[in-house]
Amino acid sequence: MKPEELARHSLWWRGPCWLADPNYQFMKCAVPVVLEDEMALLEARKDVTAHHITYDLSMMCRFSSLTKLIRVTAYLYRFLTNCKLGKRNKVTSYLTSAEIQAAFMKWVIQVQATFFTEEIQCCVAKKPLSLVLASIQRRFWIVNGRDVVRRQIHKCIVCTRFKADTAKQIMSDLPNFRVIPQRPFMKAGIDYSGPFTLRATRRKGNRHFKGYIALFVCMTTKAVHLEVVSGLTSNDFLSCLKRFTSRRGLPSDLYSDCGRNFVGANKELKQLWNSKEITNDVANFMGSKQNHWHFQPPGSPHFGGLWESGIKSLKHHLVRAMGSSIFTYEDMHTITCQIEACMNSRPLTQLSSDPNDLAALTPGHFLIGDALNAIPEQNHTTEPDSILTRWKLIQRVVQQFWKRWSWEYLSNLQQRPKWLSERPTLQEGDLVLLKDERFPPLKWKLARIIATHPGNDGFVRVFTIKTMDGTFKRPLTK
Repeated sequence: MKPEELARHSLWWRGPCWLADPNYQFMKCAVPVVLEDEMALLEARKDVTAHHITYDLSMMCRFSSLTKLIRVTAYLYRFLTNCKLGKRNKVTSYLTSAEIQAAFMKWVIQVQATFFTEEIQCCVAKKPLSLVLASIQRRFWIVNGRDVVRRQIHKCIVCTRFKADTAKQIMSDLPNFRVIPQRPFMKAGIDYSGPFTLRATRRKGNRHFKGYIALFVCMTTKAVHLEVVSGLTSNDFLSCLKRFTSRRGLPSDLYSDCGRNFVGANKELKQLWNSKEITNDVANFMGSKQNHWHFQPPGSPHFGGLWESGIKSLKHHLVRAMGSSIFTYEDMHTITCQIEACMNSRPLTQLSSDPNDLAALTPGHFLIGDALNAIPEQNHTTEPDSILTRWKLIQRVVQQFWKRWSWEYLSNLQQRPKWLSERPTLQEGDLVLLKDERFPPLKWKLARIIATHPGNDGFVRVFTIKTMDGTFKRPLTK
């Protein structure tokens, strides 16, 4: 009330009128009961004001992360605790793990009380549940948690880049030239290995230069031919190709990756074959002998697994032969010839179960009729001819090699050790990531598929993609 009203208020100045009445009869327990009710009400109001926090699940949506929500809740509970302790005993340090855990459990209990009301009532009343108790095996259980997390990760761009799996397709059938008998190196694959350090002469103080080894592999018999090359230019490769064709014959098809030296050599050969400066006879002859060059898609070494395996075997022998030494060109040429003999003496198949068969089929059998590291046989030229002439005997031996090739070796090539199932392929217009081993996944470029290139079996394993840097051709695995 206002001060002027208080000045005229008799109850404030004189007290209740029954205090001045000498005949007033006090009722038993009247005052204690009233006082007890009032005190209880005051205590209840005090508890409500000082110790209660209203939980609203909509508050969770106001925070950007669960960590922030938990820390804010922990600070609210610390404020209530400090109100009880007083100024001298206030807690002002950083949040402890116990405070954060308590705040976390408060929200867990509130969420469970909101979404599992019926289950909690069943637990209080000791009634049976629909598999909830059987599912609670850890701190708490999230219904369909795996699907929820999967959907959330699927929406995350960073997680998608790190978890992206490269696409795969069923392994294609063997090309027809791998299963058709023909002379060695008619269909050949080629690749480079190196660089290796070479020196000009055996004298001390001579300058060093880089050298490479070109590997030609027969696509039919797995026979290899090694050539030492002093550079990566197209002219260096053309010289290497001339040496190869002079000793192994002109191949009808060459297979390689998209190295610039190979592309340049192919262009120069085409210009030579299409040149008008040479005579018609030579042009017709070279045109009839013209070989076809096949390039695999960029960034797809598994397309050339045959020569990649040959490079691996070459390095295996070469590292052990060279050690830390630096050879001249002649020394390196000698070593590569010996390694070539070892590689051409590798068994194509296991030995048969026949105890009389003591020799396995090797690529050298198709080159010289025997393994290249076999012990020389005795001279039989002075012996009389048998029923079969010497020429027919040689032809029969060669035919036996090809027979063993088709029975023992060819059957092993038909096996598919991986990529066994057919999978959905990518389509034109799909947005993909361009895999690049030089950079982490977050720096891989986005690309759009603009064209597909189906194989002979109808499955697409090569695509033309468009990025911000231009248009490229890449395999499915990239």
